Amino acid sequence: MRNTEKNRKQRFTYLPISIRSVLKIILAVFGFSVCGIGFIWILAGLCLFLPILRGILSFFVSLGAIILSILAMLAFL
Repeated sequence: MRNTEKNRKQRFTYLPISIRSVLKIILAVFGFSVCGIGFIWILAGLCLFLPILRGILSFFVSLGAIILSILAMLAFL
């Protein structure tokens, strides 16, 4: 019981922001300083349309898997 409480206390951190978020902010600032405002537009476009692109890609991958499985079943008939 004591070890469980000790592990809980050790895992608790006081960081309000994650390291991944800090790296994203640093990358955005660096990209803006190197490429200018175009980088910000590209970053905004990726953030807005990435879920849509993932959905389209997922659709085509699953469609390809279905077609390949049908072709494999027909080949062994």
